[in-house]
Amino acid sequence: MSKKRKQTSRHQQPARTEAMQVDNDQQPGRAYMRRGAVALGAGFVLLIIQFIFLFQYTHTSGPGDHSFSAALATVIGLLIIDGVLLLIGLSLLGYGFWLKRQERLSAHR
Repeated sequence: MSKKRKQTSRHQQPARTEAMQVDNDQQPGRAYMRRGAVALGAGFVLLIIQFIFLFQYTHTSGPGDHSFSAALATVIGLLIIDGVLLLIGLSLLGYGFWLKRQERLSAHR
């Protein structure tokens, strides 16, 4: 029975990919919004992980052992990458909203 289940899921995968492609072609605004939401989600998850690391790094040792600036220096590269990821996510989301608005305006004409 598990073999049959694998075959059906394998046959459904191209149909799902084709449906997503049709959705992306017919409604590009929604596709950009989805990509922007994924990028924003990844950026916020990375930001939360960095804040947890900074909190643990500054509060686990005695006072004066680990300063906030030393902890920040260890994750500055990740913070830059995270900022870029959040900017990309916001721009994709905004562009998706704009495309969706243009689609709606052109449909009313």
